[in-house]
Amino acid sequence: MDEIADREKQILLLQEQKENLENLLQQIEEKLQNL
Repeated sequence: MDEIADREKQILLLQEQKENLENLLQQIEEKLQNL
């Protein structure tokens, strides 16, 4: 695999992780509001 494709793959993985973290954060905020 060339370097550019490798980098694009990394970016996609990072975007996925970012979305997962944002979802987690949202869940935490909702739980805090329900306290």
